[in-house]
Amino acid sequence: MMSLLRTLPVAIFALAFLLAPVFLRSLGGDFVAYALAPANWLERGTFALPQLGTQYELDRYWRFNSPLMGVGPLPFFALFGISHGSYLAGVTLLSLITGVGFAVVVRRLLKQPWSLCFLLAMSFLSVRAYQTEFVNQRFTVIAPLAIALLFWPYERARAWQWCLAGVMPLIHPALLPASVVWVLAESLSCYREWRRNTFGFVLFALGVAGCAAWYLEPHSFQTQFYPHLTSRNFSALSGWMQFATWKYALPSMAIMLAVIVSAAIAVKQRNVPRRVIVLLLVVLAMDFGGYMFYLAYFLVGLGPVCLNFAKSRNLIRLIAILGIVNAIVFVKLLPNLPRLPTNQAAAESFVVSHSRPGEAICLGPPFVLVAAKPMLADARRVEFVVPTALYLRDFDEPKFLDDIRARCTVYIGKREHYHAVQLYYKLSSPPVFLSAHIEELDFEGEIVIVARNTR
Repeated sequence: MMSLLRTLPVAIFALAFLLAPVFLRSLGGDFVAYALAPANWLERGTFALPQLGTQYELDRYWRFNSPLMGVGPLPFFALFGISHGSYLAGVTLLSLITGVGFAVVVRRLLKQPWSLCFLLAMSFLSVRAYQTEFVNQRFTVIAPLAIALLFWPYERARAWQWCLAGVMPLIHPALLPASVVWVLAESLSCYREWRRNTFGFVLFALGVAGCAAWYLEPHSFQTQFYPHLTSRNFSALSGWMQFATWKYALPSMAIMLAVIVSAAIAVKQRNVPRRVIVLLLVVLAMDFGGYMFYLAYFLVGLGPVCLNFAKSRNLIRLIAILGIVNAIVFVKLLPNLPRLPTNQAAAESFVVSHSRPGEAICLGPPFVLVAAKPMLADARRVEFVVPTALYLRDFDEPKFLDDIRARCTVYIGKREHYHAVQLYYKLSSPPVFLSAHIEELDFEGEIVIVARNTR
């Protein structure tokens, strides 16, 4: 009973810290890529983005991201209706699974009290490079837990680990090195006992087939996924970027460095599996070459495994303290208090009340999901949504804007997206309409604009 009383406050604190970033942002531009396609599937019967036009055949296909991002929201949309809240239900569930799962992993590997296990789980998951998964409201928040489970140090791999190795890139394509390193290492260690792993091999093969079907379908690979990959250019050591000034980034960088130090200690003691060290070397080399922006996935995921082999109480204490420091940093940098998700009915009502019957509309955040409906009240229709997170560097912005201007008469959404249809590559661009009457209004505490084309 006393143990439970000591553990419960720490567990609540840790999980509250992990969940808080999920509710910091309203429905943003990222939802064009993360949630609009599955919403279109339910409302329009097409898993695509017709609201972005024909470039890269986005009106027919959507294969430039992980299927976990694209298909993941579907069960929640189907159960609770298409809305920001339904989407966040999925992110919240995966965040809870990741937080509790990490605490269990730490408990099983490090044999520490539950209170310290939750604190260590929070510490690893507090790395700011990883926290953007929560702030960005992405279903890939579960990626580090998948790595921790894949590299769980069993003497002989379980069938579910073979399955996980096969589907790992479906969680996020950046996790492919983890699958390759684990499978090669496991194959070399068990080649004389292959009959005992037949079921695991079958599961792995099915997972690989699923990856191939999603990423390598020839036409969509050529028109979408490959252009997306070649547009994602990062600089050397970009995986260490923490989205904060250097003094606030230091605790997160120290946690990531502590994982590398623990691996080095384990190597010196000669009791760490080679696959763990090989994976670390591979992703660190990729990061140095500018090819591994998602380094935090690997260092966070391998953290408990490396600590298990390092047997260093000082590193355990250090990481726990750094986690508390990161929680303080998070509160210090908190842009605003957690908020309720964007109300879908209110968003639709706002769009209808600020447009005219039969009008063709262009939407920006926070009204993105309204665009899924083929038709709104009195024959209103959403023809376009401004994209922000597609990572297609040579997206023809002038053509896209010309199409909007030719077909739409009003833009409703945030002002920043009205002036930058690819916000991540261009901080500014010509406005959606070259000449417009613009009215500023309040929607759920946010300033949005209604820009009516006057040409």
